[in-house]
Amino acid sequence: DGKVEVQPGHGEFVGREPKGAVNVALSKWKEVVAPRKVERTGIPASGVGLVNSPVIQARDLSLTFTTNDGPVHALSDINLDINEGEFVSLIGPSGCGKTTLLRVIADLEKPTGGSLSVNGMTPHQAREKRAYCYVFQQAALFPWRTIEANVGLPLEVAGLDKAEAAKRVKENIALVNLAGFEKKFPWQLSGGMQQRASIAR
Repeated sequence: DGKVEVQPGHGEFVGREPKGAVNVALSKWKEVVAPRKVERTGIPASGVGLVNSPVIQARDLSLTFTTNDGPVHALSDINLDINEGEFVSLIGPSGCGKTTLLRVIADLEKPTGGSLSVNGMTPHQAREKRAYCYVFQQAALFPWRTIEANVGLPLEVAGLDKAEAAKRVKENIALVNLAGFEKKFPWQLSGGMQQRASIAR
């Protein structure tokens, strides 16, 4: 019905369009702007039934890229706790390090300083154990593969039994409301549908 209700909690209301179709209020939000120093630790999660266990914890996290023009400080002294059940947004201008921080969490970039844990493990260990999911900004689907073949690629790489893989692919495609599009190619889907296929994968 276009109505979102949340429990009151810590943080502050960010804003909304005065006459927007849906007024969304978040009980929890935070702003991370890198490479400026960020401090956000020990803030309890709000809401009913949420458990305060840090799933992501960064301490003095830094990442400096070496270039021909000199060092680029992408992240500097990031201190961050994200607890189980929290909804967190990284907000900042283009090029401030939002995606870089996510890539470090996903073990796609290696930090040059500080420490980081993901579900109580190093990012590398968490990636190997598939202890998290990462959705890219772009759908990143292989254009020569059908939607079901794209969704099933990680299971194929993992060597999962074909029958079990087919079952999971079907379930995940249905979960993102793409049933009936399994045999389509990415270029035959809208951008939003492609992103849903990426989420299913």
